[in-house]
Amino acid sequence: MLSAMLFWGLTGLGFADAYMPGLKAFTDRLGPGDGSRSVRIYTAAFSFGIGRWPIQPG
Repeated sequence: MLSAMLFWGLTGLGFADAYMPGLKAFTDRLGPGDGSRSVRIYTAAFSFGIGRWPIQPG
């Protein structure tokens, strides 16, 4: 049980390490009023991709 918790904890850190720099790079290219909707779309797309990961890797 502890090894599984450690594995999923490291997996979560890896996903966060991919999410935050991607979000920063994405929002840096947007204008001042475009951020809110674009962040929601990016977050939804990222979450959908992460949700599919255990089902269909690669």
